[in-house]
Amino acid sequence: MAPSFRARAASALLVALAPGCGGSGKPPSDPNAQAERDREKQQRARAEREKSSRLARLDSSDLADRPLESVVQVTFEPLVTGVRPGRKFLLAAHFRIAPGYRVSWTNPGDVGKETVVTVSAPPGFEVSPARFPVPERYTVPGGYVGFGYQNETAVFVEVKAPATLSGGGVHRFDLSASWVACKKECATEHTEAFIELATTRGSAAAKDVEAKLSAFQERLPRPLADVKDADRKWEPSGHRSTLLVNLPGAEVRDFWPGAHVDPAPQVVASGERLRVVFEGKPEEKDVRGLVIASENGKEAFYELEANSAEDAESKSTPRPERTPGKKAKPKARGKRR
Repeated sequence: MAPSFRARAASALLVALAPGCGGSGKPPSDPNAQAERDREKQQRARAEREKSSRLARLDSSDLADRPLESVVQVTFEPLVTGVRPGRKFLLAAHFRIAPGYRVSWTNPGDVGKETVVTVSAPPGFEVSPARFPVPERYTVPGGYVGFGYQNETAVFVEVKAPATLSGGGVHRFDLSASWVACKKECATEHTEAFIELATTRGSAAAKDVEAKLSAFQERLPRPLADVKDADRKWEPSGHRSTLLVNLPGAEVRDFWPGAHVDPAPQVVASGERLRVVFEGKPEEKDVRGLVIASENGKEAFYELEANSAEDAESKSTPRPERTPGKKAKPKARGKRR
């Protein structure tokens, strides 16, 4: 910004000095000579003003074209040194956030905008949706609630390589990330990056990257589907959708939707049970979010995914009817198609 400021200051100086050009001596007695001098002074002043205007336009164009320094620096980092056929591995978008600023979670809450991270891979690779660490819940003046991160965080994407890979081949992975960083003001930012990893047959762990990002990886919520005896179901309630979650052995305290919901759901947590009531028909609900609980005196977070239509379909699959007096035919055994 300093060069632009100097250019503007120089332009103003030229305008200020222009009327004073031509000296301050007594006017000559010849009126024709005086008129000629006045015309010259006016021409010089006009030329200086035009020059100043050109400088200002150039300065403005320069400002528009010059990229501003990012509030958030993002690097694309693999947690492996190479790709092993048929194996899963992690890639990470590592966010370093300027002091005092925040970037949002997938649900920004009442302030900000969701952070979006996507990774594309070569054909044959399977890429899972990005996984975010548990965010911080904060309140800003006015009573507005937001969910996000300060200082530093990392978003992870799991990739599975195909069973067959060309030996010595190089595989390119592309990152696209966008976010809004807010302090007193907000900055909308975007970045793209790529990395290339070669096929390898031996150990591929990137120990230094794993160690650097371990604190954020430990903050990834545990999938509720992996918790023994945990279950969730939808309860019909007219034009509302009620999701019931049971988490044995834990004390459920809250639920944070993974995307902005308007109006916000009604959340009731009692003991091992969570009740979340959404406006809208049950068959329209595809819910993602975090279940916040306590286990053995420690805070625990669980990643919840629930689709009311899929749940209803899995529970309403009809059993084969049996004809009275006849034994049911044994199920055919064999490989599933």
